[in-house]
Amino acid sequence: MLLLCLFVCQINSVSNYFMSAVSNQTLSYF
Repeated sequence: MLLLCLFVCQINSVSNYFMSAVSNQTLSYF
């Protein structure tokens, strides 16, 4: 159960980092 929570938390942080990187890259184009 704890392992599943850690996995979900890690995926969430990675997706947040990816989304912020994409938004920063998109803003740099405009």
